Amino acid sequence: MGDTLCAIPAFRMIRRELPDTRLTLLCDQPGNGKVAMEQVLERLGIFEEIFTYTSNRDFRSFRAFIRVIRTAQPDAMLFLSQARENSKRILRKKWLVRLLGIRQIYFRLPSMHTNEWVDNEPKRLDSQLREIGFRGPKPAYDIPVDETARESIEKRLLSKGVSVHCPYMVFCPGGKAATQRWPVDRYAVVLKQIHAMYQLPIVLMGTTMETEAFMRTSLEVPVFPIDTNLAEMFELMRRACVYFGNDTGPMHVAAAVGCPVAVVMSARNQPGAWDPDVNPSLVIRERTSCENCFLSECIQQKHRCMTGISSNRVFGELSGFLEKILAQ
Repeated sequence: MGDTLCAIPAFRMIRRELPDTRLTLLCDQPGNGKVAMEQVLERLGIFEEIFTYTSNRDFRSFRAFIRVIRTAQPDAMLFLSQARENSKRILRKKWLVRLLGIRQIYFRLPSMHTNEWVDNEPKRLDSQLREIGFRGPKPAYDIPVDETARESIEKRLLSKGVSVHCPYMVFCPGGKAATQRWPVDRYAVVLKQIHAMYQLPIVLMGTTMETEAFMRTSLEVPVFPIDTNLAEMFELMRRACVYFGNDTGPMHVAAAVGCPVAVVMSARNQPGAWDPDVNPSLVIRERTSCENCFLSECIQQKHRCMTGISSNRVFGELSGFLEKILAQ
């Protein structure tokens, strides 16, 4: 979900530059538990068609890729490389596409991964398009309001005593990889202090397992658990005064609808790569010598990029961030 959301400005730039062209999106089939691109993009009117194939880095994935290309029959292809995709893989796709008779191919090879601070994903994709020849300002996300989802969220928040006309925080303790998660007991300490200082309603979201785990660990924190579908998540974030939590899909949902974001960011990826694409935002990150590891589990270093971030530090930075937001 986060990858798709971060690509929306680039997708809108392509549509803006090619208004009369039939656009077909070719992308990976998401794994279990992940949100499909169609769910995110279906109401945006950017692509006429979306084709997916299962990419698992072996011969079968390239056979599926060829099958989809033959079905789509494009006149030209533009490759937007994934964040960690290597040049060899892109050149192999280009070779396959040429074998299938497509002569107009546009791409830029990705830069090498380093531990230097980099542009976030939306800006990286924007830069790729500019190198190919696209022009104009970076487009907005322009996520349309879903009136049905908006009414549903308002009613469910009111049932918990939360008014959409007053500030509230959305909190998400989850994350697809264990290395992206800050300890929930530290979140509990910070949220308890934040609530005592600002009396700010805190809406808890995530998978059922994530929310139940937090509630078991942090019974003293006054949070309101809520389940949402994707459309409702957009409307929940659109009306929140701030998102607070880990680097995860809901963080990018918040950024896409202009909700200020405060995130405790692991060193799993290059510094800056997945920073929220919204202003204002607060990124709390511990620089380490092992950053950009892309590990799902950290055994050798004991997850020190996250455990090295204290609850006192997060509370201090978050409270200063909230002061400015609530003063507006």
